[in-house]
This record gives sequence, structure tokens and C-alpha cells, in this order.
Amino acid sequence: MYLIPVALVGVIVQADPDPELDLEQEVKALRWLKCLLDGVFCCDLLPGHEGTEQEMQVQVAVYQSGWPQRALEVKRAACQAIRAALKF
Repeated sequence: MYLIPVALVGVIVQADPDPELDLEQEVKALRWLKCLLDGVFCCDLLPGHEGTEQEMQVQVAVYQSGWPQRALEVKRAACQAIRAALKF
């Protein structure tokens, strides 16, 4: 059976313009989103799949309008997911 590698990127859009938002809250939100995406798109739910990490690459990032570093983080997450999926 031939498997097609999948790359998925989840982005949290931070509406508050304050760059000094609580880092702990941001980390919790990123973990929650990653857990949610991993659970919803879990490969072991598909017939014939073992659910290995190589089958599904999930990356998460925070985006904040007006902050170039945040846009770069989203781009970096997308590139990481694509590179990992293509190595599959």
C-alpha cells in the first residue's frame, strides 16, 4: 500500500496587539492545538494505518498581525511540516 505523506499546520491568531502576553498561556494554547490536531487527524483511525508519526506531520504556531517575527514563525512551521512529510 502506497501512503501519501501529509503535512498539517495549525495557526493560533492572536488578536491582542500586546507582544508581552503571558508566555505560559501561549504555550498552553499551542499544546492544546497540537493535541487537538493530533487527535482529530490521527492516522490509526484509517484502515491499514499504524498511526506512526511519519504518516502525519503536525506543526503549530502563533500569528499576530503587525509582528513580522510571528509571520516568520508560521512560515517556519509550514516548512518544517512539509520537509518532514517529504522525508517520509
